[in-house]
Amino acid sequence: MCRKEVEEPLKVVRHVLERLDLSLNETKTHIVDATQASFNFLGFTIQMSRGAKTGKPYPNVRPADKSLKSIKARLTELTGRNLTPIPLSDLVGSVNRSLRGWANYFHYRNSSAAMSKVRQHAEDRLRTHLMKRHKIRNRKAALCRFPRRDLYERYGLYKPAYGSGLELGACLGVKNIGKPCAGKSHARFDEGGQVKPCPLLYTITLPLLRL
Repeated sequence: MCRKEVEEPLKVVRHVLERLDLSLNETKTHIVDATQASFNFLGFTIQMSRGAKTGKPYPNVRPADKSLKSIKARLTELTGRNLTPIPLSDLVGSVNRSLRGWANYFHYRNSSAAMSKVRQHAEDRLRTHLMKRHKIRNRKAALCRFPRRDLYERYGLYKPAYGSGLELGACLGVKNIGKPCAGKSHARFDEGGQVKPCPLLYTITLPLLRL
């Protein structure tokens, strides 16, 4: 990410990659003015926004719609009616592993709205599964029998945090990149100085390397 021109940083990137016998994938590398449009990077949607109260610019970093859709589909798959024969503890354990991995990866910056949606979906899916398991057809009856509190305290559903992730910073440095539930370190983002009201141009390389 660059505050001003990107040609010099690109030259540095190409030089470093050449020394590693790698090359930049030029066809999938593009420049985005984040003050004018959003872009997706490592599962996040990023765009410069302005605070509702202060009007000051800040990097709005949130889970991308595709990432949100993916975890919802995964939770739906893990709580299907065809899985009622397996022990409930095993099913909840599988749900928790996927849910915890996703939440640990995406609990960053402006993620509270997405976390709330994922948490609600997980509750709905587990309650729907319990309805199938106990042959309950009435949704109101299910809400009474399987209240939200019981989903967590009795059945052990993992509860993603609601709050936003790390505090605001201008520079996002990515290190230790990994996929949730892939047995690797998750992505971590380091913070830099405060954002100034000037255009930010982001150089995106997805994928960055081409062997």
